[in-house]
Amino acid sequence: MVSSSRAVNLSPDAASESVADWPLAQVIDHLKQKEKDKSNNKVEYCRVSYRTSIRLLSDAIVDASSRYNVSQSQMSKWISFHAISMAQDDIVISNLVAKHNELIRVGLQSADADMLDVLHAVVPYSPKHIVEKPGYLRLYDSWVLSGFEELAQACGVWSYRIVQVFMLRSLLTDDTRGMEKLEAELAIESSRWDKWMRMRLGAIAGMLEKNPFAE
Repeated sequence: MVSSSRAVNLSPDAASESVADWPLAQVIDHLKQKEKDKSNNKVEYCRVSYRTSIRLLSDAIVDASSRYNVSQSQMSKWISFHAISMAQDDIVISNLVAKHNELIRVGLQSADADMLDVLHAVVPYSPKHIVEKPGYLRLYDSWVLSGFEELAQACGVWSYRIVQVFMLRSLLTDDTRGMEKLEAELAIESSRWDKWMRMRLGAIAGMLEKNPFAE
């Protein structure tokens, strides 16, 4: 379990700097306190729909909601708040966003549609184990969804997929005693994401190095 004494600000600008290193239990305790203050509870609940899901993720959220004695919807919202903080704090993703945006700018400067087509055609991340069942995940606020949508572009995935990955990572910070096998499987998916994102970052960096318009 990771502990921190830093204060949490519920504004989107502060989220990535405040809770990314916290365990899920600490995030939940803080959000519970914030939600008791109605003046701070001005959020726009929303959801992200998905066509497929990482195996066991949905059931893991159900289990977490049972342990914390809240609805699945509420649990999903709390996890998503933690998840966007973790995603925005991820070093590889931060580098991906910078390189992705740079490559788009370079492609536009040279009007090189072929290069941008290659960028958008890079094989996207795919989980090792997928459940072919549509559904949706509740998110804490509209800025959580927009934050994930922006990161998803650089990562080359649908928004729902990056949401799933980082909700999975949020769950991995919680108390997993008695759930070691589940933890191991979810950890494999987390590691798989990292490998794919590093490969995507390498591919984009390689495209920039070979382009004469790159800085």
